[in-house]
Amino acid sequence: MPGSSPAAVAATVAEVPAQPRTAAGLFDLPAQPLEGAPPFERLRDRPALVVLFQPHCPHCLVQFRELEGFAAAHPEIAVAAVSLHGRTPDLLAELRRARAGVPAYRGSPALLTALGDPEGTPRLFAVAPDGRIVGERRGLQGRGALESLAAAVTAAP
Repeated sequence: MPGSSPAAVAATVAEVPAQPRTAAGLFDLPAQPLEGAPPFERLRDRPALVVLFQPHCPHCLVQFRELEGFAAAHPEIAVAAVSLHGRTPDLLAELRRARAGVPAYRGSPALLTALGDPEGTPRLFAVAPDGRIVGERRGLQGRGALESLAAAVTAAP
């Protein structure tokens, strides 16, 4: 649904059941910075929200807009977009189309494996500073869901 608001697609949103797992060392895994993003390892040791995206995903375009506002309101949380699939030129075109205001990276097989080899985009992960995944959602997420993930990641010991 191109141009759909998060509220309009609420029926497609799903909270993924909590599966205790760690992604320790996540930010040490290979990820190619796109569009001038800082090195991926600079995101380590902070609470983080990682969103998976891919080219030709209309919900990803809307999700980028939601994330940009979220990141501005939560400077204490690192926000990063990681590609699930796609060739670099297609990823760059998608980022330009979305006017993404968050750092973006081309995901590596090792990075995607650490996230549990997820399917579908957008998909969001709340990652505690110690690498535990403390929240996960799939589908387009509105501000309320992003705030819920923020609460989970900042409350994590």
